[in-house]
Amino acid sequence: NRLLDTRTRTTKLAPTAYFDAHLLTSIAELLQAKTSSAIAHARRAAEVAPLSTSARLHLAHCLEATGQLEEAIEVLKTLLTYAHDPEGIGFGYYRMAFFQWRVHNYATASACYQYALRFLPGAMFLISTEMRILAIREPHFSIEELTDEQIRRTLAGTQIPIAPTPEVSEVFMEGTRASLDAELFSVAKSFMTNLGIMTKDDIYYDMLRSIESEPDR
Repeated sequence: NRLLDTRTRTTKLAPTAYFDAHLLTSIAELLQAKTSSAIAHARRAAEVAPLSTSARLHLAHCLEATGQLEEAIEVLKTLLTYAHDPEGIGFGYYRMAFFQWRVHNYATASACYQYALRFLPGAMFLISTEMRILAIREPHFSIEELTDEQIRRTLAGTQIPIAPTPEVSEVFMEGTRASLDAELFSVAKSFMTNLGIMTKDDIYYDMLRSIESEPDR
């Protein structure tokens, strides 16, 4: 949670059961159409675990149920700002595509779908099918393949973060340096592996290959 550290607050630990209780209660309340209570518990879960993908996605779902689409989009923007694993990034853009379609930002929805596929290759059939259905229903929705620059320009045009963000990458780099200094090479490799998967940058893969398995003696 250091990404959200303001250096003026005291970070307190909460048991996982406390987070789980709020999230599960929110899900149960939403199933019973008790949307106000569901949103309250979902907000608390996101507050306790601000970097939790599941908490942010569920909060966005609760807001969707009450028609608060713009606030749901802001929740997903926060998720993408701090997303730190491929699945979290992929699902963040997948859900963002849906909400952009709901507010009639069709170009942005297409860009989100295509960017999500870079992190969720296993969802190719699902996402491609959804895009084809939307193209049939919405004449302004295009399934034309976009370049990297077109995707970035489209996302930036609607203030959607391009994950992984510089803040996340910097924390991963600091974690790698700290792990190497402590001679925890498996941890350093884990940082570099995830950073390489998220960014698709060959530089990080080169750095990964350069990390030794054990310290020199």
